[in-house]
Amino acid sequence: RPVQFQLYGTAADRLDRTGALVDVSDESFRPLPPIHTILRSARDGAGSVPVTLEAVLTEIGTLELWCRSRATDERWRLEFELRGARAAGALTVTESMPARFAEAAELVDKVYGHKARPVEEREVKQLVRSLERALGPKEGWRLPVLRELWSALFAGAPRRRRSPIHERLFFQLTGYALRPGFGYPLDGWRCAETFGLFRELVQSHREAPVWNEFWVMWRRIAGGLEESAQRALWSYLQPHLERRVPPGAAPGVRPKGIHPEGLDEMVRTAASLEHLEASDKAELGRLISTRVESAAGAGGPWAWALGRLGARVPLYGSGHRVVPAELARDWVRLLIRAGLRRVDGAAFAVAQLARLTGDRTRDLDPEVRAEALSALEAAAAPAAWLRMVREVVALEASDEARALGDTLPAGLMLAA
Repeated sequence: RPVQFQLYGTAADRLDRTGALVDVSDESFRPLPPIHTILRSARDGAGSVPVTLEAVLTEIGTLELWCRSRATDERWRLEFELRGARAAGALTVTESMPARFAEAAELVDKVYGHKARPVEEREVKQLVRSLERALGPKEGWRLPVLRELWSALFAGAPRRRRSPIHERLFFQLTGYALRPGFGYPLDGWRCAETFGLFRELVQSHREAPVWNEFWVMWRRIAGGLEESAQRALWSYLQPHLERRVPPGAAPGVRPKGIHPEGLDEMVRTAASLEHLEASDKAELGRLISTRVESAAGAGGPWAWALGRLGARVPLYGSGHRVVPAELARDWVRLLIRAGLRRVDGAAFAVAQLARLTGDRTRDLDPEVRAEALSALEAAAAPAAWLRMVREVVALEASDEARALGDTLPAGLMLAA
């Protein structure tokens, strides 16, 4: 059943002992947004469960509050918004952490902890497998587990540079634990903290696998990044993409500094920045179109990126920043000419570009949608994709993941 925790904070210079009873009617105390939640147990049955309250100041400077049942050895993390972003009294569900999560956190600390421990290269490479032995298959890790795993990883961020393997795994696991950047309390803060790592780029900059995971991480959490962060990503990516995306383009003047690897993932990351202006999306789409038009564009991220840039319904961004319908129409016809069976991802991209929204400013003309439907039928596209073009419908779970370019945490659905 729902329970409520009322929290208070004070900035006064007080010397209260842990466990002391204090009068919160004192003017120095101010109420914080209350936690209104259901504590869900992994065990069957219901009833009263005595708990103790635990408070921990973490290495990254956050305050964690836990309810712990010593009878069942379960712990519940109480998440609260200091910025008042959540509506007062909004009901949440707080699930208990797996009994072996402490073991998982210790595995992360062994690799990324403050004190270097004797860890063989093989143990670092097998960190994901070791975490799965403690927490189960990673596809089933729930949001509370993922976000706690992010906390353990981010505490060790400065130690990601111990080796190229450390760095690659850090980016891989951090992006996986924080994807899609929203859906859980304080995700905006987590993404902002993570974005602080961007200016440092990659230490092992001659290692293509490290760059790939670096860009995959930003694509995975793009939905939780503020507009300013997305613009910073685009400002960095744009000159490199302009120089490398067009097929057969002259290299031109090679910019100074580190040269990023992982072109395909760079393109996917840029296409995932839905807070960019429509003009920026149009510019990136122009570059990508040159690949789709060439024989080299049959494989790779090109059609997927074009569909994401021109989607009539953004996954998390504002509908006011979608590209003009006329440009989406041109991209639909470009993909049809290129061949929906020949170009990887072209059929789904056309479905996104021609998707019906009910908003006349975003929807394509009926004759263009008819062209799209005819091409999709000829390519034997799934019925759900045809329905997207005919009717105003929400994406199915599998298509949400396809549009996002990644799996979603267990139980999370994107808002249509």
